[in-house]
Amino acid sequence: MFHFHDKTRRKLAIAGFIFLCFLPTCAVAGWCLWRNLPWETRLAAERLQMQLGWKVNLEQLRHPRPGADVYQNLELFDPETGQFVFSCKSVEVGRRSVADPQGREKPTLVLSIEQPEIDAAALGKIGRFVERLLQDHAAPGMDCRISAAELKLRRGKTIETFTGIEAGVDHSPGCVQAAMQFHLPEAKNAAPVSIRFYRDRSTAPPQNRFQLITAENEVPCDLIALGIPEFAQYGARSRFQGTIEFDYSQKISLADDWSDALTGRIIDADSGAETRLPVK
Repeated sequence: MFHFHDKTRRKLAIAGFIFLCFLPTCAVAGWCLWRNLPWETRLAAERLQMQLGWKVNLEQLRHPRPGADVYQNLELFDPETGQFVFSCKSVEVGRRSVADPQGREKPTLVLSIEQPEIDAAALGKIGRFVERLLQDHAAPGMDCRISAAELKLRRGKTIETFTGIEAGVDHSPGCVQAAMQFHLPEAKNAAPVSIRFYRDRSTAPPQNRFQLITAENEVPCDLIALGIPEFAQYGARSRFQGTIEFDYSQKISLADDWSDALTGRIIDADSGAETRLPVK
């Protein structure tokens, strides 16, 4: 047992306090201050703008816990026209390992979105963004999961609310897909409507496919027409129940091969008459 002089013990105690208490506390306090300075929010908005290609308004970036970032009051606009594209109260971003269908753990980006809202007029731009995402060979290839309790779709002065939003991007050897499912406003207890964009890179040239499955839901044709303009021919009062699937690799209009793209029925809301598809 060592016996130190009283003055030596005091010096050792002071040194221990400085190195074990004071300096770590200052370092943590400085890190917290740096993480919450206004310029970090500005830099985060600029990074998002470069990644997404849209003008970004961001009120605040928060770090509620290690490994989680919260983007508060996020808005996206078309950089050329200034058209509103998307907004939400918050997006919480985290990372975790998720098992794929084969049971392999894969790093996954997880986004929880609160009160998202989309302008229906911008759906075409969003679809083109998804297509670019699937074609981007420089993307890191990390899977993504997105969830929201509800999604508001703004159509002029009308707002429709869809619930149970689940979406994601999945990578596997030779292919990548983006998928989404949701419940219609009037059919919350029915099976969800599902949409899938799929790019098969194992073929030459790569093939791009789109698929929409309504399950037992009868989806308004004017809603589908927001993404597939050819559906406007059935009228605003008609509804579709079935499957839409086609290859858009060659940019062929659905009007050229309409019967092969549709399986199901068109229901006239006024008369109740049904048209079975495909029509040969």
